[in-house]
Amino acid sequence: MQSVTAIHSPGMIEPEVLYELSEAMRRTGWGKAGFRQARRNGLPVRYVGRRAFVLGSALINYIQTEGKKDK
Repeated sequence: MQSVTAIHSPGMIEPEVLYELSEAMRRTGWGKAGFRQARRNGLPVRYVGRRAFVLGSALINYIQTEGKKDK
């Protein structure tokens, strides 16, 4: 079985993929503070034990709604 990293290009967010927070951070280039702020602003993050996960579609939606538009 191939890993998610081998199937999907780095930096690409797939809507139907559930990402562990560390992988989402790597793909977006955001640090801990960036994700902390995103969670405060409404990005849904789910926890199972001590591991955090974010759905690709939620991350894409957050970027589309909260991101600044290019002029």
